[in-house]
Amino acid sequence: MEQEPDYFFPGNKKITGRDKLIELKEQNPIIDVANRLGLNAPSTGATTAVKCFKPNHKDDKPSLVLKPQVNKFECMACGIKGDVLDLIQGVKGIDFKGAVIYLNPNFYKSLLKKSAAKDYLEERGITKETQEKFGLKNQGNTLAIPISEGFNVYRHFDGNRKFSCTKGKSPVIYKAGYTFENVICFTEGIMDAIKLWQETGRPCWSLSHGGALTFKDSFLEEFKEIETVYIVYDNDKEGQNGALVVREKLGKDICKIVQLPGGVKDITEYFQKGFSSNDFETLLANSV
Repeated sequence: MEQEPDYFFPGNKKITGRDKLIELKEQNPIIDVANRLGLNAPSTGATTAVKCFKPNHKDDKPSLVLKPQVNKFECMACGIKGDVLDLIQGVKGIDFKGAVIYLNPNFYKSLLKKSAAKDYLEERGITKETQEKFGLKNQGNTLAIPISEGFNVYRHFDGNRKFSCTKGKSPVIYKAGYTFENVICFTEGIMDAIKLWQETGRPCWSLSHGGALTFKDSFLEEFKEIETVYIVYDNDKEGQNGALVVREKLGKDICKIVQLPGGVKDITEYFQKGFSSNDFETLLANSV
């Protein structure tokens, strides 16, 4: 019989990656984190205010309220709010993973590799129903994503590789959900497509593997009935360039580029930060 991971506590209660994130935040009071970030926060009182960190917010009178009792913050002027990880992301200008590492450089290394794929799915908020629908297979250090019979894309959590695919297979268009209204979203990766479908129910396509430069002219046939393509690529230079490549391939007349909010790395992190499907519909309405 396979040995249980030593990630279990007495009473056989498993501690997941999400549990560890909660524990990490609880171990780092927001006043301490604020001072570590150079916000000069007094440590007395039920709440305390510091100057807001948003670049476009001229905060002459401190309006960013730190709430130690709930370990959160809220700016009473501009409305930005969140927990200690959100505070780090905002002040340092880094993504979610970078904020976690800022608090604990060894956080991700401490997770047992044996549970890496499962923790990855939990951290991204991929439900069991969604995992079953798309046939996602937890293989410990690897997550297998079925594309077709005998064709998988693999997400790795050890070594130098991040993604690989079944040997000899070329990129194809991966389709999460069916298209009824000739409108689709096109994401930078498969897992983003799956997450976006889960949160909105919208049909979401992506390339099975490789970047935007692997978009073949032969794929255009699959888009001949599509009237609108919302390109939802990552919110970085590489993602923005990739979105332009896809738009050039498909044509500007049917493509709209969706701009994620500042400080949000990709569409998965968008929903992790608490944005809703209604918020996403607003993004689509404002797409270029």
